[in-house]
Amino acid sequence: MIGRFAIDADALTLPNGGSLGARLEHKRLAECVLEFGLLGVLGPNDAKALFGAMERLADQLGYDFWRPLMRAIDSSGPGVFRARPPHDMSVHDYALAGDLEQLQAVVDLLVLGSSDRAPGVPPTVARALYDDHGYASFTNGLEVALSSAVDQSETVHRLKALHRETIIPAGTLRTAVWDTYFRPLARVSTEVNIFDRFLFSGLVKTSKFNGNASLLTWLLDSLDRDLPRNATVNLFARSGNRVADENHDKTAQPYSVGDISDAVKKSRRWRRNGRLHLYVDDALDHDRHVRFSCGHAIMPQGGFDKLRFREGALLKPFSYAYVPPGDGLNRRADEEAKARSRGIHYVHRSKDEGFVRQA
Repeated sequence: MIGRFAIDADALTLPNGGSLGARLEHKRLAECVLEFGLLGVLGPNDAKALFGAMERLADQLGYDFWRPLMRAIDSSGPGVFRARPPHDMSVHDYALAGDLEQLQAVVDLLVLGSSDRAPGVPPTVARALYDDHGYASFTNGLEVALSSAVDQSETVHRLKALHRETIIPAGTLRTAVWDTYFRPLARVSTEVNIFDRFLFSGLVKTSKFNGNASLLTWLLDSLDRDLPRNATVNLFARSGNRVADENHDKTAQPYSVGDISDAVKKSRRWRRNGRLHLYVDDALDHDRHVRFSCGHAIMPQGGFDKLRFREGALLKPFSYAYVPPGDGLNRRADEEAKARSRGIHYVHRSKDEGFVRQA
């Protein structure tokens, strides 16, 4: 749902003395980065080069398009992600060395300047980039674009479509659901908050249904694989008694915190002892969401209990809303704060100990 953008500082220059066209170009570029992704900072040298180039642009243009990202670079704030481990070379250094493909594991879209051609770019990529439409892809999937064509790149077109369509079609493979909608946010977040009153409804047992932990284990397996090391996951849900009371089947039996612990134990990957928190709150609001610390969220319209797969494919269309940084995201954080203050807090110590209630 978001892209990782890296910018050669030389792309943030003003040809022809700062014409109106150049101003509009930089405005579009800044808006694309802020709306559709995060600015990648490879290391201290890259941060210094980017900050200096943005500062010069502000002075030359008289417009401060880049001020939010300048603050983020300076304070490690939202809107920026930092490569781990940090690189000694800046994006511009890689461009001069003709070694752009080294950045494939770090970024999705690499922004280059149009005044000088980057050395070492394969002829087919160079032709599409400099002579045709201003963007191209390497064979390993890394896309490059000139600063004038970022808003026309395939990366940005794909992200615009995901923000606009808001329906995952039936038949979409489970791996594609995760990789398309959740992984881009998880891989650049240090905290994930899953807020859904019926999150554990699959653990309710009835005379015809013996409970199912597959949704929770899939979420935890996927998060454990893609979250940075030491990232934390917070789960917000209603108690088993409350969920069973609202079940249409009168034979419904509530789940316990122990049942949730057993569900986590079924995860093939989860090994983040002490990094999984549970907040049980029967006054949980109706809205559901997954909020990522990178500054974005996804709101499933029907809740995670409607996200069902058969033979690895989505059974029914699944509707969602994308929540960008702003008031909507702040409201999601406020809902979590209320649930933390009202709810019963548990910490997952290990697969053997399970969840332990906090004082």
